[in-house]
Amino acid sequence: MEKSRAVKRAPNGQLLPGTASIGGASKATGEALSFFRAHCVSAAHVLVQLLDHKEPKIRLDAAREILDRGLGRATAAADTPEGTANAALAALLTRYAASSPPPPARQLATVEILDPEGE
Repeated sequence: MEKSRAVKRAPNGQLLPGTASIGGASKATGEALSFFRAHCVSAAHVLVQLLDHKEPKIRLDAAREILDRGLGRATAAADTPEGTANAALAALLTRYAASSPPPPARQLATVEILDPEGE
């Protein structure tokens, strides 16, 4: 068990300059982040490949993940006559899948992930 240490604080409770933060990230956390960052490109390639999957739900989920990461997650679902925007989009994809051949395979882009720690 780690010993607690006294932390120097100003009268208002703020940490004084030169005092280490109490809840900083551990070395293990940094190592885990580095490990996962090294696999981000592979994960992105998998999501792009899933855009061509035969199942509409899988294509929709992959598209949603890509859009959430590229544009940010929607703050609220929009209402449509058919229900929520997600339900309307799923219905459109189902109709599209029944009437159209699958889209052509996509060329995967090369993405370079920069390490914020300079390693």
